[in-house]
Amino acid sequence: MTESENTTAKQFQLPKVETQIRGLDEVLHGGLPAGRVTLVRGKSGCGKTVMSLEFLYRGALAGEAGIFIAFEESAEQVRQNALTMGWDLARLEKENTLFILDARPKTDVIISQNFDAAGLLAIIAGKAEEMNCRRIVIDALDAFITIFDDPAKRRLTIRELHSWVMAHNLTAILTMKSVANSAETEFYEFLSYLSDCVISLDQRIFEQLRTRRLTVKKYRGSDFSSSEHSFVVSDNGIMIITISPTQIEHHALGQKISTGLPRLDTIMDGGYRQSACVLLSGSSGTGKTTFVNMFAQAACSRGEHVLYIAFEESAEAIMGNMRSVGIDLQQATDSGRLCYLAELPESMGVEEHLAHAFELIRTFQPQHIIVDAISACKRMGSEKQFFDYLFRLVNHCKRFGKTCVLANQGNVFIDDFKADITNADFSSLLDTVVFLRYVEVGGEINRTLLVAKSRGSQHSNQYREYRITDNGIDILDVYLGKGGVLTGAARQEQEAAELAEFETRRQTIDVERLEIRGEELLLQQTIAAMEAKLKARRTKLAIMEENEQIQRDDRNIRSTSRGSDNNSLVLEQDKGGLKYDD
Repeated sequence: MTESENTTAKQFQLPKVETQIRGLDEVLHGGLPAGRVTLVRGKSGCGKTVMSLEFLYRGALAGEAGIFIAFEESAEQVRQNALTMGWDLARLEKENTLFILDARPKTDVIISQNFDAAGLLAIIAGKAEEMNCRRIVIDALDAFITIFDDPAKRRLTIRELHSWVMAHNLTAILTMKSVANSAETEFYEFLSYLSDCVISLDQRIFEQLRTRRLTVKKYRGSDFSSSEHSFVVSDNGIMIITISPTQIEHHALGQKISTGLPRLDTIMDGGYRQSACVLLSGSSGTGKTTFVNMFAQAACSRGEHVLYIAFEESAEAIMGNMRSVGIDLQQATDSGRLCYLAELPESMGVEEHLAHAFELIRTFQPQHIIVDAISACKRMGSEKQFFDYLFRLVNHCKRFGKTCVLANQGNVFIDDFKADITNADFSSLLDTVVFLRYVEVGGEINRTLLVAKSRGSQHSNQYREYRITDNGIDILDVYLGKGGVLTGAARQEQEAAELAEFETRRQTIDVERLEIRGEELLLQQTIAAMEAKLKARRTKLAIMEENEQIQRDDRNIRSTSRGSDNNSLVLEQDKGGLKYDD
């Protein structure tokens, strides 16, 4: 193949028609082959008729007309069965976007085997042209083929039918029951060879629960998901529980959102991360439900939607219990921001539980999903089913950017945290892990929490004591003693001892302060006395200096007076000695 031919081949894509059946187009990588034949086979009760009829119903709602040819049921039976799923086929028939043909062969025709498919095809062709039909379903083809005993006649009729569909460019679904004997197997193989797409439906019973599986066996000219997919027939039609895509399509963790507890927000540096998977694990009575409901209340108060999946209590019971701790969720439910899905785990299989959850996530569009408690999911069946439910639900939430908060009933006293996280082998999907733990100190039980993991965020690594009060959860300050974190009575005893020690130190300080004050006063008195004595001596010194000055001044005066009266004593030296000169 030349380079240009190779490029052309890569650019060409097989035309497809979307079925609009939930999950099926994803499995088929776009839908059924347009203008070609698809074979849907399976045992009785596995959903062949529902799937093919929904293909026509969804198309008719979108304005693309279709024809349903029934070889086993009457047209009225088809309409009544459809009403159980809320499908009003009679209205679509009046709008000429749907036509139901009762093609059940009469008894005399079956006995005589005098049947010509050309007449039936002519009727269908005229109706298809009138409706501008692009879709057609031939239901229970095996019931039609059994008219003919001759295998050659069967093959010829099937070839004629296949050629007619292709000539009229119709997208067709043929349904057929699974075969049991070798002759029917050969016919099925022949029909599979003619069909461009082959879908196999299966129904199984596991531990008294019915499960359905879908597998695409063949898709000529197109890629498809070759895995076995679970599906359910719900009150709104078929829903395929698809396997996760090959590529991981998880949303990145978003901004911080409040946990509903300001102290826990501080411990977690702002709260949970949007689109994160949060695990709250603790034994019965540690307050898991209270924690998740405080988160739900805070989210709803911000105008966000919360889907609460409850496996252990009804919505009324949860709301009633939460009122006792000061959490009123009535306004959140009345406003339509909080929606409960309360189901017993053992009431249905994993597929039905996932289908209900996925449908509510699609229609309710919650920002956050709470599951209380995941430990109850073990009652759905085996450990594998428990894991399948959790893995698919969490993966679905991450894929669409939903915050998923899981409550898990763990051990009473957790010494091996790792075992508690990985008991379902989905620890890699957990972004945040908060352990709620009982501790026994001084003959009493108290509660502590520890943030063991918070991906992409800082968090405290210390145990915190918390209490369940009339106003929700009260997280206390960290209180450390010689043996670590102190709680309950041990904390009260330590606080009392520290208070007594503080009082003793305070009294000692007060005594010392009084003694110092007394000495300060004594010192002040001594200084005052010494200052008075010093002042007296300075006064005396001043008087003495003053008297001395007076005396000096007086001598000077007297000396001056004698000199002016020539009375001064003159000493002269004479030869013979002294002489007085008067």
